[in-house]
This record gives sequence, structure tokens and C-alpha cells, in this order.
Amino acid sequence: MNPILDELDDEQLRVVETLARPVVVAAGAGTGKTTAITHRIAHAVASGEYDPEAVLALTFTNKAATELRERLEQLGVAGVQARTFHAAALRQLRYFWPQVTGSALPQVRADNTGLITQAIAAQGITPERSLVRAVATEITWAKTSNVTQARYAEQAALLCRQVPQMEAETVAASWVTYERAKRAQGVMDFDDVLLACAAMLHRYPAVAGEVTRTYRHFSVDEFQDVSGIQYALLLLWLGENEDICVVGDPAQTIHTFAGANAAFLYDFTRVYPSAIRFELTHNYRSHAEITRLANRLAAAWPDDIDAVELIAERGLGGVVSAQSADNAAVEIRNVTGWLESLANTGMGWDEMAVLSRTRTQLEALAAALEAAQIPAYLKDDADAGSYGVTLATMHAAKGLEWPAVAVVGLNEGNLPHPLATTPAQIAEEGRLLYVALTRARDQLLLTWSATLTRFLAPLL
Repeated sequence: MNPILDELDDEQLRVVETLARPVVVAAGAGTGKTTAITHRIAHAVASGEYDPEAVLALTFTNKAATELRERLEQLGVAGVQARTFHAAALRQLRYFWPQVTGSALPQVRADNTGLITQAIAAQGITPERSLVRAVATEITWAKTSNVTQARYAEQAALLCRQVPQMEAETVAASWVTYERAKRAQGVMDFDDVLLACAAMLHRYPAVAGEVTRTYRHFSVDEFQDVSGIQYALLLLWLGENEDICVVGDPAQTIHTFAGANAAFLYDFTRVYPSAIRFELTHNYRSHAEITRLANRLAAAWPDDIDAVELIAERGLGGVVSAQSADNAAVEIRNVTGWLESLANTGMGWDEMAVLSRTRTQLEALAAALEAAQIPAYLKDDADAGSYGVTLATMHAAKGLEWPAVAVVGLNEGNLPHPLATTPAQIAEEGRLLYVALTRARDQLLLTWSATLTRFLAPLL
């Protein structure tokens, strides 16, 4: 028996056994992409192909990086660097920056909310929380997409990027003020970490050479979420090396607003002509009723979405239900009743989730659940507990799953979001719904008031 290979399906096995050449994997939702990545690394180490200390496995969240490390340890592999792009870049900066500059690395400010709030206020505008988040997103997008402050307004107009109730020129002015405040305090933000690392590797070939000699085998998870600066940094880490495996799902490209660019996934075989492409299609998460709806939604998109068709390994046995309501208040009562009915069957509150397009919709629901004495928490609240019904935006739900999921507010006017006006933006809203649907394992509830969203109207 081979514990690394025996539990894999045929698609995963082909990925795991293909080494020493570029590999790109289109992995559908729930198809075991983390299993494929970790078992590929473990197989390469066990067979002597990889030195574990020469492996750099990259992902996008600390939670995902921790999961990669834990799974590798369970497979008997220690020493692999499994990190986010930011963590890997920061580690290199902390080691090399003092050597090449003769000075300490500036402090990394984990939370830039205060400085952005002050920068917006300096423009004579009230810095409401949603506005601060929107401006922070624009700054991240611009930095990760190589858009300068001088060109921001032009590029924002070209791409139909809008901050509600704020002119693009004012966003750019807020950004300028924010950068000045950082320099005055001698701090940098997380976006600066990537930019500074790339600049250091460009400017100091000896540093770049040491990095490329250290890391010779690369894996990148969620490759559809790579931004321009992350891709540039990855190429610098690779150098002339082509030992790289990337895994992504075009149908889960939902972060282009923050700089993600799925073109790097689509174009991988053009950049690396010797690359081999695989697909993971066997879904181990959801019952067939749920994957069938997700497949039908994906099939309604343009061909360039390139979603894989999911095959439900769990078969039939799930429940997909849909409820319309006269208004939002009735919709909330319906969702509350659905959650209570699940609890009455013995399902735990922490096995349920409610997803919506915006946080505002969740806040109204949270108040209703509190009145009904149903424990719940908003996923992006830093001080929230971990027990109860999870309330999360569709963006925040990516990478997670629950036995029972309600997707609410599926109205035309809520989804697509009113600010999504271009075909590309509307297509991303459809992908966001796809992500929401594929979070459910056993039961999926779809609710709306007024007019059902254009994405589901032909399907229900």
C-alpha cells in the first residue's frame, strides 16, 4: 500500500505523478485540489525528486497555508515552505533588506484603516466605513495592477471602476495623502511588501540568485486569484526554472476588483509551451442536485469562462429549494424559519450558513436571528465567536463549505451588484453566485423578493 497514492482518483493521480515540467490544473469546486497539491509534493519528496526545503507552496490566506502545512505533515513531509505570497515576500525582505540597504525594514502596518480614513477626511469627505473599504480596495487594485497615482483616474474610467459618491480624482488624491502619511510614519502596508520584494530582486541580482537557488519547486493554489504584482514576483522567484504546478478554477474568479487576473491561468500553456494541462472534475462535497444547478449556471456563461463540469461523487440525496417573498422582511422570516426547521431535525447551528451579496443584507438578518434567539456571527467580524450560524458575504465564503447553505437577496438589483455594468463585471457577478451555490454539501436554499436575478431566472 502507498498512503500517498492509494486514496487518489485517476484525475488526481495524473497530477500527482507528473513532475519536472510545468503543470496547470483546472480544478472544479470540491474536487480535492488541496489533496492533489499536497500529495504531489509528498510523492515527489518520497520518491527523491524533491528536497522538501527547496519547495515553495504558495496560496492566498493564512488559513490555507496552515492547512497545506498540516496536510503535508500528516503525509510525513516536513520542511516545505507553505506560505501566502505576502508571507513569503516579507520573509525575504526581513532577511535581505538590512544586508542590501544597511537599514532596518520599515514596520509593516497590518491595519491601514486609520490612515485611509484620515486621507479621505483630508479631502473634505466624511469617511464612512463602506467608503474607507472601497478606497482601500482601489489602492490595492492600483498597486497590484501597476497603475500609478497619476494614471488612476484615467484607468478607473476606462475599466468602469467606481467608488460610490466619490470622483476618481478624489480617490487618487486620497491615495497620495495616504502614501505621504505612511512615509512620514516610516511604515509600509501589505501591498508595499510585494512591491518592495519585487524591486529588491530586480535591483540586486545576487539576492535574486540566492532565492532561485533556494527554491526550485513551486506550487501555487488558487492561481485564478494571482494579481499582476504577484505574478511578476513569482517569475522572479522562478528565474529560468520551470518546475511549477499551478491549480485554479476559472469559474471561481471573483477578485478581479482587487487586482486578480485569471488571464495568467488561461495563458499558462502559452507562457510555458511544455506545460501539461489536467482537469479535476469529481466533486466530493455536494450532492448531485446542487452540482447540477451549478453546472447549468456555468453552462449559461460565455465559452471563455472555461468552467469544468462537476461530477457529483456523492450522488443524489440533496435538497435544492427556492422561495420568493413579497418583500425583504418576509424573506428574512422565511430564512429564519428554514434555519429553525433544520435545527429541529438535529442539525447544529454551526453546520448552517447564510450568504448574501453585501454585508448590509446580513446585518438585517443578524438582528432578526438575535430576536429569534438563534446564535449567529458575521464571518468578517474580528471579534466574532465561532459557534452559530455563519453569516458571510459571497466573497468571504470562498474556500468554505457547510451542510446547509441559504443564499439570500437573489433579486435583480442586488445581483448583479448595481455597480457591475460592463460585461466582464456582470460575468464576475455570475461567478460569485456559482461560488455561493457550491458551498453547500446537502441542502441549498435560494431566496429573493421582487424579481429573481437574471442568473437564476432561466434555471428555476
